[in-house]
Amino acid sequence: MNAEISNILENNLSYAKTKADQAEIVLTKGTSFSTSSYNGKTDKLAINQGNTVGVRVIKNKRVGISYSEDLSPESIKTAVDQAVSNSKYMNEEPHEKIMPTSGKLENTNAKNQLRGSSSAEEKVELSIKLEKEILSLDKKVKSAPYNGVSEGQSEYYNFNTEGLRAFEKSGSVSCYTSCLMEEGAQNGMHYKSSSARSLSDLDIDYVISESFNKAQALFEATTIKSGNYDVIFSPNTLNSLFSIFSVIYSGRATAEKKNPLMRKLGEKIFDERFSLLDDPRFNEAMTHHEFDSEGMNQEIISLFENGVYKNVFHNSKTASELGVENNFRATRGARSTLATSSTN
Repeated sequence: MNAEISNILENNLSYAKTKADQAEIVLTKGTSFSTSSYNGKTDKLAINQGNTVGVRVIKNKRVGISYSEDLSPESIKTAVDQAVSNSKYMNEEPHEKIMPTSGKLENTNAKNQLRGSSSAEEKVELSIKLEKEILSLDKKVKSAPYNGVSEGQSEYYNFNTEGLRAFEKSGSVSCYTSCLMEEGAQNGMHYKSSSARSLSDLDIDYVISESFNKAQALFEATTIKSGNYDVIFSPNTLNSLFSIFSVIYSGRATAEKKNPLMRKLGEKIFDERFSLLDDPRFNEAMTHHEFDSEGMNQEIISLFENGVYKNVFHNSKTASELGVENNFRATRGARSTLATSSTN
């Protein structure tokens, strides 16, 4: 946790206390490097750095938010004043409160951090190599239109008037390539990426082979007769399918009566072989989560168990609105309102 940033947040939180009943300041800080290539040359190289500070206040049971990309004390104080002013025009939210927490929390889990270092030249060379490798696989490969490498690090601070002093840090690197096969009227294209915590851990061979193999399969695909077929979903496709129905996992949508299955909670609605968990510290996941955006410790949630619809994601507000236990899936960015989300 950066001492200078912490002092800025502390000072402005003290100011916010004089203006509102409760206040929260979220600060996100990020740096990124990205490069892409085409026709054997680098066609894009970008280095970005940005900060955003977001204020949420509660005054007279009304919630106001505001944000600034300037970290100067004057700008943050202006954001506090603007959030207080915005709250005057909002409806009362008796269920939204900033909850007391256990104080200082840090998630700097080694599993979430960049390991080692790589130069800009190494990333540029990898991007060009990806395209070259794809083009060498088959004469029907006409191009690899998308190839690139990116690396980024982010920091997240969340300080509030109820004692929370939370800090998270993470970083990752990723690469991607694509394969376009064409011959006459036939064509097929596919794209694949890999993410890791260091450049050397990227699965480059898999990215190349998967892009080529899927493009080839699409290139050779033909129409089939109408009928009943067994379908096997790839993990990515299955993930996309479940994402379409994300509203049925949302405590926010449920509290707003926008969840079409809300009356089925507690009932068996799927085959008994189907279970779905949300595991913050799943060993094979890219990211390990320790606490949510309200500073609450996160544990495994069973969303569906043996076909039974058991849970949706809650924060303190949605749990209060529905009169159920909070399962600590609050999320809030510097620019957003309090919401809910999954972990892994």
